[in-house]
Amino acid sequence: MFRSIPSPFQRRGTLVLLLVALIMTLFGSASPVFADGLPQALLVVPTPTFVGEPYTFTVAFDNDNTATVGYGPYIDLALPAAGADGAGAQLDDGITFTSAAYLGTPVVPVIPPFLCTGNFTHPLTGLVTACVVDTQIVILQPPYGSFTPTQPPAVLEIKTDLSNLADVGTPLTIRASSGFYLGNDPLDNPVSDPPIIQATTATASVTPILWTLTKTYIGPESETATGPNFPRQYRIDIDIATGQVINNLDITDLLPPSMQFIGVDSVTTATGSPTVTDLATPSTSTPGGTLTRRLSSAAGTAGVQDASLIFSFFVPRLDAASGVILPDVSGDDALGINDAQANGTWDTADGRDLDAVVANDVTPTDHTLEEQSIAIQKSANNRSDAVTSPGDLYQYTLDVQVSDYFAFQDVRVDDTLGDGLRFDDSFPPTLSCSEHGTTSTGVFAVANYTVADNWTDVNGAALPNPGTPAPPHTLDPAANNGTTKLTFRISDQLVALGANGQLVGGGIPNGGTGAGPLSNNPLLPFGPTTCQITYRATIEDRFTDVFPSNDFSIDQGDILVNTAIVDGAVLAASNLVPTGQREDDDTAATISIARGDLSKTIYAINGDTACLPGNCNGASETVLAPGETVTYRLRLSLPTSDIEKLRLSDFLPLPIFNVNDNTAPIVSAITTFDTTVSPAPPPAGTAKFGPTDNFFAESGIQPNVIIDSLANSVTFDYDNYDDVNNTPNQIDILFTVTASYAPFDDKLLLTNLVREQETSTNAGPQVR
Repeated sequence: MFRSIPSPFQRRGTLVLLLVALIMTLFGSASPVFADGLPQALLVVPTPTFVGEPYTFTVAFDNDNTATVGYGPYIDLALPAAGADGAGAQLDDGITFTSAAYLGTPVVPVIPPFLCTGNFTHPLTGLVTACVVDTQIVILQPPYGSFTPTQPPAVLEIKTDLSNLADVGTPLTIRASSGFYLGNDPLDNPVSDPPIIQATTATASVTPILWTLTKTYIGPESETATGPNFPRQYRIDIDIATGQVINNLDITDLLPPSMQFIGVDSVTTATGSPTVTDLATPSTSTPGGTLTRRLSSAAGTAGVQDASLIFSFFVPRLDAASGVILPDVSGDDALGINDAQANGTWDTADGRDLDAVVANDVTPTDHTLEEQSIAIQKSANNRSDAVTSPGDLYQYTLDVQVSDYFAFQDVRVDDTLGDGLRFDDSFPPTLSCSEHGTTSTGVFAVANYTVADNWTDVNGAALPNPGTPAPPHTLDPAANNGTTKLTFRISDQLVALGANGQLVGGGIPNGGTGAGPLSNNPLLPFGPTTCQITYRATIEDRFTDVFPSNDFSIDQGDILVNTAIVDGAVLAASNLVPTGQREDDDTAATISIARGDLSKTIYAINGDTACLPGNCNGASETVLAPGETVTYRLRLSLPTSDIEKLRLSDFLPLPIFNVNDNTAPIVSAITTFDTTVSPAPPPAGTAKFGPTDNFFAESGIQPNVIIDSLANSVTFDYDNYDDVNNTPNQIDILFTVTASYAPFDDKLLLTNLVREQETSTNAGPQVR
């Protein structure tokens, strides 16, 4: 059944080339202990999932030993194929295997999956192995012959089918175990080196569900200014398991007493035009109420919107009890809590299960809306290119809305550019306001906005210059924290544009209401009162004051934050005189610096770049003999050439490539790095730059080569580099290793992987 051969050895098809960044969770359960817990299968199982639909989860293989390499890793999956009703001769209604893949490369089961009858003879270990009756056994091999203790976990993506007969709400248990079928050496010698089996089986449960309900607010930042000039929408989506049918589907929204219903905009299904019955419609003059539409039927499809209802509403001045929603004097915001529900009759596909009335009301709070007297939102747009990097120019837009029932003066926006962003003086900020039928537009006068610099230049002097800066710039007296504080005095700028400096809501007449009341519903005297500010900022090459990693360069993955607050003095609606209160709202926008792409390929076999897997003398597989060489190629694109503690680690498979082996003719230890940039493959034991490498010419960095005996890895350590010009470049490394004479089992899979490790200034480490 098994045999060991000293030579030659065969690489099984194309090498799987890996980029790994994984965090796994183990779900333990009791089972017999066979050996120390070296191999570990780790399950990550999303739950719940739809009946009758494909279901994907992951299982990872890891070596928990701190010092010992294992050989012949494998994973045993036990899927609950029988389900809740399928035991014995009954029709199964559980989960069955479809396929497995490792980073997109198919992983074929060792033998065809089969149903357990209590135990089986394992095809790899030869041992009698217990299993849960009526589970489907799937035996998989991660594409590695060896697995070192510090090697990243190998994560397999498992695709399955959940039966359309599955019992909704009944959990199904997935089990996973693992082992090294060759033990602690690569030979088939079970007497002296028996297989090592995971001590405790990992388990996780998935619960079949029929449908989900999702509610989406169609509006800005989960907030709205109040009044009919600011109509908003909600969309309620029903996602039904594919192939399942719900009859008499009732979609319901319970409007809170602070929301005024306007009308239903649409009721649709993915499969056509259903018969829609109006079961309940809220008043269009009294807030709150219940909205219900019944669909004659809705069928599940592959999409996520099998049935949808969209309706419009606004937040009035008075609630259902005629109470004021937002206090007239302060303008303090309020919260509107909205709930959506659905129910219907499910025509079950499994004759063993009765048709059922089903309901979906997971939470009483499907959305919370901030109801505002004044509101602001912020957006950012890269005006340079599609890849965010230092030197790019961003345009920021600030949108302000004033409630129909409120008026403000002394309105200002305080905007804070975080460290790494700098105000663009070449583009003066602009203002456009619409109020009571009049639009005021223009560039901010220098006197009406301030740029307070609170950062330090590279020479340690406060900027923009050591003396008194020219307006609109000022020096913030606070301790430097890298920020630039922008103040846009909207009211002052409106005066400069010929207006009176007040922002009066569309429900308030010119001069105020006098002794009369405010209108609660349309028609209002005027349209919406809004303002928009635009300005620009650039991404700098470096942080000046706040860089937690102690590397001031703005690198790949770094985060740049911008926040803003609108603030104004509340005016009485009756006479537009200040109430003595102020109200504000905040917003933010975040920018992330782009990261590059990592790739790995086999570059040459025995120095021949034309003889590659799948294309070597007509053979579909590449056969190597001891003493023959393989050249690997690692490439990493750098959008900005700013790096921080960058390492590329390649984990080589044992026993054929030993990173410590440097005895001719077998040379796998990389002891030399040649800085020549060329397409020529390097000799064994040597690394060099490949033909597309231009980062060396930019940086002059020759990476430090680190050999890790325990991991059997070679690492190319670039440490840090800051490119003030932020030029895109590429790292291209070639290195060559020699196949050894070490004997190993002929079924041993020979795969290796590359891992990139890099930190960032403020976004934490990145591993992939």
